[in-house]
Amino acid sequence: MSADLMPLSGRRALAALARASSFLFVLSRGNPAWDGQWTQPNPPAPLLDVEDVLDPFGYARPTIVDFVVPDLNGAIYDDDGGRYSISAEPTRYVRSRLSLPVGAFAGEPLREVGLFINPVIDPSVAPGAVIVPPAAVLSLGDLLHVRWDDRHVLQDGGHYARNFFERL
Repeated sequence: MSADLMPLSGRRALAALARASSFLFVLSRGNPAWDGQWTQPNPPAPLLDVEDVLDPFGYARPTIVDFVVPDLNGAIYDDDGGRYSISAEPTRYVRSRLSLPVGAFAGEPLREVGLFINPVIDPSVAPGAVIVPPAAVLSLGDLLHVRWDDRHVLQDGGHYARNFFERL
């Protein structure tokens, strides 16, 4: 018999490795069959062995990647109402922010977002560019996080932003 666990120091080390990596969000139309299932007791959810998104239409780099810490008075929210503050020290929590420029991908139905780690992007794309052209994505890397949501149509003149949290 044995008992194994990953201590907080190991979790912080993994979070530091993740934060030092490059990331790419892949926006996807997902599956239209998911529409209307979000009010059911068990809405659709990705399986643990998922490796890609279903129907990609856009690629974006995170605008923020930082360490955070749970904080009841924090100004950073997750989708469940949890609150966080930025931490100058490594923690086991890494936040990646998807913030699309106004009007980006207008008219596209967004149901799924994948966060890929260590993608290969053509060096001709400026380091500060948020939107990455599809042809410039040479390799997606590995899917680190996937979110399925009720359909959201991106609007011309609208802004879309979400926080993704890796809780290691």
